Amino acid sequence: MLRSLVLSLSLVSLVGGVTACQAPGVKASSSMSHSFAEVGRSITRVEDSLTKIASNLELFATVQDRHEVGSISKLFAEYRSINSSLTSAVKKMDEAAKANAREVEGYFKSRHENNAKITVESLRETDANQIADLQNKQMAVSNAYAAMKAKVDTLVSDAASFQTYLANNLNLGGVEAAGPQLQGQSDQIRSIEPMLKNLAAQYQALSTSLVPPKSS
Repeated sequence: MLRSLVLSLSLVSLVGGVTACQAPGVKASSSMSHSFAEVGRSITRVEDSLTKIASNLELFATVQDRHEVGSISKLFAEYRSINSSLTSAVKKMDEAAKANAREVEGYFKSRHENNAKITVESLRETDANQIADLQNKQMAVSNAYAAMKAKVDTLVSDAASFQTYLANNLNLGGVEAAGPQLQGQSDQIRSIEPMLKNLAAQYQALSTSLVPPKSS
């Protein structure tokens, strides 16, 4: 009876020790997963604001078919509001990306340190391959993010210029004169929408791949 009790307590202690060892890795994976997901969500929010600006500009580009100055004023008020949302969304996206970069650095530093503690060579190699695979995927999305960000920064700068132009020329003649540029800017935005959608999906896929199992 006593032997059985001692054995049971030993097993509990062993399981508790294993759980304790696993906890840091599970916590790190969960945190990393959340970080990737947040970048993906922030990209989607930027895409949403850009899409709304594109739609607004398309309406401005056809305003010569309207003859009410009131409709121009309303469109401009909407543009200013959407442009403000875009600026805020891009700022939050930058913050999410910077937080993710810090998370990535700490995560892989820990993974490499823990890998060095594995004494079974074949297992250490398997773990190293897992680390390398994740790093390659992370680097790919990081590079894609940088390319996307450069394009978005240009569009944000352009959006500010269009807002200034419209504020100075908020009349039928001024809007009509800029019709081709307004439509062209909308086309520019539409052209990068697939890039934004794809990148957001890539970040979400990385997030999903790191979701730890739920504790029972």
